[in-house]
Amino acid sequence: VNVGSLEDVVKHLLTTATARAEGALAAGGGAVDVDDLEADAGPDALLAAAADAGKGAAAAAGREAVTPWFRFLWEAHRTALDVLRNSSRLENLYAHAAARATAFCVKHRRTTEFRRLCDVLRSHLANLTKYKDQRDRPDLGNADTVAAMLDTRYDILRAACELGMWQEAFRAVEDVQAVVALGARPPKPAAMAAYYAQLTRIFAVADAHLYRGYAWLKLFNLARSHGKGATAADLAALAANVTLAALAAPPVDPVATAASEADADAERERCARVAGLLGFAVDRRGGRAPLSRAALVSELTAKGVLALCPAPVRDLHALLETQFAPLDLCTRVGAPLAALTAPDALAPVSPACPVPTAADLSAYVAPLQRVALLRSLQQAAAAYSRLPLASLAAAVPFMDRPALEAAVADAVVRGAVAARVDHREGVLEFGTPSLDGDALRSSL
Repeated sequence: VNVGSLEDVVKHLLTTATARAEGALAAGGGAVDVDDLEADAGPDALLAAAADAGKGAAAAAGREAVTPWFRFLWEAHRTALDVLRNSSRLENLYAHAAARATAFCVKHRRTTEFRRLCDVLRSHLANLTKYKDQRDRPDLGNADTVAAMLDTRYDILRAACELGMWQEAFRAVEDVQAVVALGARPPKPAAMAAYYAQLTRIFAVADAHLYRGYAWLKLFNLARSHGKGATAADLAALAANVTLAALAAPPVDPVATAASEADADAERERCARVAGLLGFAVDRRGGRAPLSRAALVSELTAKGVLALCPAPVRDLHALLETQFAPLDLCTRVGAPLAALTAPDALAPVSPACPVPTAADLSAYVAPLQRVALLRSLQQAAAAYSRLPLASLAAAVPFMDRPALEAAVADAVVRGAVAARVDHREGVLEFGTPSLDGDALRSSL
């Protein structure tokens, strides 16, 4: 009945429990050595405590004083969330409790509890969606209610990236899209900018440069359309990240080179799922993947992204996309790639820029070297029937011989090039022995 009084009680409980737990931690002189605060002490833990009883009595006593308070604090967060979840008048207090629980997990690196917190919030939303017509439940048609839920999911996504829990981060991305689908109006551009910035980090860890390029493209479009404080240097930094991520994607169509139709369907489904998370319309007609490297690279010129890039990035685009130099390509990309590792590769980002633009361009060097090798192999396949391995090794200065042969084998497996290594003759033979191969359809 009295929401203000209940709010005082809940905040007092969480504040006092936090102070007691942190005070016990400071007095104990160490961290909590329990992986799961909800699990009871097992036989191995009891035996270890008995064995250490005579050695570090003071440390053991400190741990015994700390762990119960941390268990109490975690149970206080869970209890508060369970009590506050089903009332429309307690939405703000529920969001406050969720934010405090997230901060607790991040501050003390409690990965087990954070994973459990994500499951709790997910189950609360599912329960609310299922029984949304009951009395006094939060109104999912209310824009403020959806905005509060979105803020909680953005906080979870940021925390998951900070803890390095990338699976939970990807699930948080799906949770964000589920809440966005409930709202009648789109989220604020600033919130979506933070969302896409976290997506660039997730796809970087997953080595998914194509999807990372689309996430950077979303950030670029937000900065150009809504970023009144974005400077020319900020747009250049965003354009450089879009271009480099697009170029770093392997120049291979995973759907066309799939081993079977089932693998092709799985790849299309995976791509459609990511396209939905990125906010792109998914058209399942035609059997093509909704996101592709060719489409992203073509947008660089169509939307004026390439024109805003620094000179080394434009040089890389010209080398990898327009020039034919099978035996010189890997050598020519050396200078622009070296420029990416320079300390002044990009101008510093202005504080007024509404979207994050800071990124380490040197992280693109290794994937761009792999793309340069793939391009060199594809061009060599069009010009030669066989190539001495010594000549190929001399043309690729950034790889030793074993790594080069492994990269060639990987390119063949991916379907980027048809070739085989003949160690007896010391050559790389291009082409396919089958008369039905694509390479022979236009042959004289």
